[in-house]
Amino acid sequence: MRGLRSIALSISLGLLIPSLAHSQSTVWAGLTTYGGTGFDWTFGMDIQRDFIVQTIFSTSYQAVPSTGVDFIVMLNNPAGGSYWETVIGKADTNEWTYDVAFLEDGNAVAVGVSCVPNSGSPTNCSVPGRGFVIKLDRYTGNIIFAKEIIDDWEYYDDWVRLFNVEPTSDGGFVVVGEISYIGSDYDVLLMKFDSDGNLQWNRILGTAETEWATSIFQIADGNLIVIAPLSSEIWMGKLNITDGSIIWQKTYSRDTYGPSKYFSWAYPTSDGGFILADEIDGGTSRDILFIKFDSYGNVLGSFTLGTTSGLGDVGVDAVEGTDYYYFTGFIRDYDVPIVYVDKTTLQPTLVRYILSAGDEQGRAIDVNTTLTTEVPYVAGYTDNAAWTAGYYDGLLAADSGTVDTCYWRTAVDTAWSYLSIYPSIASWNDYGTGGIIIQDGTYSQGFINTSNSITCGLLTPLDTDERYEDCRLGVEVRNNMLIIRAKASQDINLKIYNSSGRLIMSRVYRDQLLIRESLNLKPGTYIFHINDLRKKFVIH
Repeated sequence: MRGLRSIALSISLGLLIPSLAHSQSTVWAGLTTYGGTGFDWTFGMDIQRDFIVQTIFSTSYQAVPSTGVDFIVMLNNPAGGSYWETVIGKADTNEWTYDVAFLEDGNAVAVGVSCVPNSGSPTNCSVPGRGFVIKLDRYTGNIIFAKEIIDDWEYYDDWVRLFNVEPTSDGGFVVVGEISYIGSDYDVLLMKFDSDGNLQWNRILGTAETEWATSIFQIADGNLIVIAPLSSEIWMGKLNITDGSIIWQKTYSRDTYGPSKYFSWAYPTSDGGFILADEIDGGTSRDILFIKFDSYGNVLGSFTLGTTSGLGDVGVDAVEGTDYYYFTGFIRDYDVPIVYVDKTTLQPTLVRYILSAGDEQGRAIDVNTTLTTEVPYVAGYTDNAAWTAGYYDGLLAADSGTVDTCYWRTAVDTAWSYLSIYPSIASWNDYGTGGIIIQDGTYSQGFINTSNSITCGLLTPLDTDERYEDCRLGVEVRNNMLIIRAKASQDINLKIYNSSGRLIMSRVYRDQLLIRESLNLKPGTYIFHINDLRKKFVIH
């Protein structure tokens, strides 16, 4: 979540939903996937104490039979288990969701766009496109209300898309996105709602060119910051909480690589400023751009970061922890990172990434601060065949940042450098209020159980002999019988050591999915090395 924090969720939910128990010495660092036979991509995630809410774009599950695609909202515990999962949509339209957030009352709001499939494609949209705001009950996942935002400029292009929702201190929430004015002219649309979904005001900002905004949040003085990371510049404005009017606005020049740009989100920091993980032209590919702003929009520090692979590196979302700023996105085109940034020096100190043979991207990041060790969580998607039920699955992963596992590694092929960025006075137009129609939306809803193709992880601190818990291998010993189940056919190297460290058995199994091996071991303690897995078994 990129806005205000609240403990209301843990107080109210604790009466009904049991929290995952944590001891003072253990922290989960794991990976879970969610999906079905089609495409399932996690786009939004928010954490409030021991509860995680996610939104997943899904072609695998539908609320009603339809030619379009729907989206999933789920409530999870810190180890990725689901309390409830619901799919929401309408017949014959695509419902894309970009963000979800807990409100002050503990309920959740998801935002996005409902649009006409372009040539029947679930991943393309045509006009009309209507923004939606859907509030869900924290206990059950049932829809409390659904609102649709319709473009009322009276031109051909009927398009509203919402990218970000954040709570406000009065119990309501603010939303930001884009609205089509005419032809290829898109402007920034921002709205303020009360907790019941009643519109309190809206505002449209922009120029004669194409603009959108992905981030809006309330700051310490009660007013709002809006950030628009566009292709050739980053626009930032401070707006009045009472009506959305501009207090000041600034722009920061930077170019991006190629004809398109990935959406990115900003985050407010405890010192009154903000952070942004974005992208910049790296010459031969995309590089990550990280910026720390003060409360007036001045740049306190910025740097670029890239890998030596020559492939694309992009920042997508950022969050503040106790000792670090964290951000995610992707590196080397296909790998999900969590980058640790020192809050004092504003330098990247550690780059962790998910080791996988698949295509992964991180779309959202947040921090669980209720544990004895602060743990960053990243949400996104993967097409790793060993980790998915279909083409892509949504992914939730937590990293303690202390040890390598079968899927978390420390990157050694990254380089960073300071970059000087200076603000200029911006001159976006304030087109005032109006231009939209708000109406109740009719959305169908069903409750599901997604396929959890992978659910694995580590509790830290770790025993040296149990450092690796392999997501792709299941290992057990029953009555001196070793059973190994692989997620995909692979070569399996087995070595068994006794408690004195002496190698007593070595085998190589070629292209195997299931192995059953009679061991005939004497009673005692043994260490099994199975590929990267290290596991201790006691034979009785």
